[in-house]
Amino acid sequence: MRSALLPFSSVLVFVVLSSASNAQDTVSRRLPIDWNAVNREATSASSTEALQTYRASSPPNLDDTRVPVLIIGSGPVRSAPRIKTQDYTYVASYALDRDATMSIMGTSLGTTLSAADAPAADLSVPSSGAFTPLDDEGNSSGGNEADYSFNKFGASYTLRLSCRQPGDERCLESAFAESVANTLVAVGGKP
Repeated sequence: MRSALLPFSSVLVFVVLSSASNAQDTVSRRLPIDWNAVNREATSASSTEALQTYRASSPPNLDDTRVPVLIIGSGPVRSAPRIKTQDYTYVASYALDRDATMSIMGTSLGTTLSAADAPAADLSVPSSGAFTPLDDEGNSSGGNEADYSFNKFGASYTLRLSCRQPGDERCLESAFAESVANTLVAVGGKP
């Protein structure tokens, strides 16, 4: 019995040592935000009235987060957001019609495999976005979710749609998410 354990323990030690030698450290770092572009957009003629109206009634902590806080300026969503901020992240939640919800999550933190790695792309250039329906086969309500991920001003954003009604096209096709993303305006954040 003792001899049977020896080969097994040798293999286990080899696997553990191999895994440790191939492991890479991950490092969180701040993404380079283009605050000049944020300020230009916030003061542009198309968003000034909406921005001033919202800021007059908005929570005072919008400027405490270190990521541009984006909300819907105009377009298909007409409800006011509930916003929660943290140091480098925020989420704005909206109630939609037909028992659906939408959240906009933003962060100015990125994760790389090591301190020497740089972001693979220039995140200061807005991306066209990537729409991903989320398949949750364990969802007994029959609804579904989808994410629309993009970058703007150098920060990373995800627009999450949750649809409780089966077949709701907002969670199945990218058109609604793209139309919402195209209306986002900066209402807060600081360097």
